[in-house]
Amino acid sequence: MASTETLAPVAIESWLEAALDLATHFPPGQISIERTQRERAAGLLDEVHRDLQATGPHIVQYFETSRPRYEYTLALALEQSGGRVLDVGCSPGHLAMALVKAGFEVQGIDLNAVWLEKYAPGWAERLRITHTNIEQE
Repeated sequence: MASTETLAPVAIESWLEAALDLATHFPPGQISIERTQRERAAGLLDEVHRDLQATGPHIVQYFETSRPRYEYTLALALEQSGGRVLDVGCSPGHLAMALVKAGFEVQGIDLNAVWLEKYAPGWAERLRITHTNIEQE
C-alpha cells in the first residue's frame, strides 16, 4: 500500500483539476442565489471582518482574499433557516463564525491546531472545534 505522502499531491492535483473543470463547464443558472441571501451573506461577513480586526493584518488579508468563496458558500447555506453544520477543514473559522451569526450550530473539524491561536477574540470558545486527522482516526 502506498503512503499518504506519495498519494497526497496526486489526489490534490486531481481534485483541483476536477473542480476547475466543473467551474468552467457548469451550466449557467444551475445554482441561483437569491439577492436577499447574497445581501445577508455580505452583511454577516462584514460583521466577521470587524471581529477579525484585532487578529492582525495577515488574518484580515486571508479573510479578504477568501471572501468571495465565503460569500458564495454562506449564501447557499442561508437557504436553510438554521440547523446543524459540520465544517470539515474549518480553520481559520471565518465561515463558521458567519454561520453562527446566522443562527446555525457549527461543529468544526480541522487538522491544524495552530489556527486555534489565530481565531478572533472570544471565537475559539464559541466555536466547537475538534482538531483531528480524520485520515488516521
